[in-house]
Amino acid sequence: FTGSSESLDEAGMSSAITQELSKPIYLNSFSFGVRFNSDIKIDPHFSKYLFRSHFMRKEIIKTASGVTRFNISKARFKKIQIPIPPLNIQAEIVRILDTFTELTAELTAELTAELVARQQQYSYYRGQLLTFEEGEVDWKALGSLAENLDSKRKPITSGLRESGSIPYYGASGIVDYVKDYIFDGDYLLISEDGANLTARNTPIAFSISGKNWVNNHAHVLK
Repeated sequence: FTGSSESLDEAGMSSAITQELSKPIYLNSFSFGVRFNSDIKIDPHFSKYLFRSHFMRKEIIKTASGVTRFNISKARFKKIQIPIPPLNIQAEIVRILDTFTELTAELTAELTAELVARQQQYSYYRGQLLTFEEGEVDWKALGSLAENLDSKRKPITSGLRESGSIPYYGASGIVDYVKDYIFDGDYLLISEDGANLTARNTPIAFSISGKNWVNNHAHVLK
C-alpha cells in the first residue's frame, strides 16, 4: 500500500503479489506491506481486486490525513473491516473479474489500433485533398478574405463570469457559458497561444455560429 501520496484519491493504493518470489523484496518509506496471518484464508488474486474496489477504497481513504501530502494512519488502517468469503466464492469472483479484465484489454487494444488507423487515414486524405499546386487554383492572402476582429475580444476571469447559456470560447474551444455576448454571426477562430498549439488535442482553427463571447486566446476572423 502507498503510505504517502500527493493526492487523497491516491492514498493507500494497493498492489498484490500473486506468486511466490524467489528473491526478497524491499519497500521504501512511502509504502508498507501487509501479510495475512496463516489462519486467514484469502486468495492473493482476490485481494488484488478487493482492495481496489470502490467500497474498500472509500474505507482506506478515510484513514488518510494531510494538506499538501496525505499519509495513511496505520492505527486507523488496522481497524478496517474486510469481507472474507469462502475460498470457492473468492475463486469464482476472481474468475469473473479476470474474464472482464481480459475482454477490456482486448477491446482497448482493438479500438486503439482502429483509432490510430482511422487517424492516419484521415491525415493522409486531408493532405491529398487540401494540397494544391501553384496555378491549379486561385491563391489569396488571408487578410484580403477576412476581417480580423481581435480588438473586440474581451477576456473575463472565471470569478467574474456570470453563468448563462452563451458559449465562452478560448484557444481550444468552449471553456464556459456566460450571460452576455460580444459577437453574433459566423466566425473562424484560430488558437493564438496555449498548450493546444503544441499538443494539438483539439483543432487549432474551428468555425462558430450564433451569439458568443471570445477571450484573448483565440484570433477572431469574419
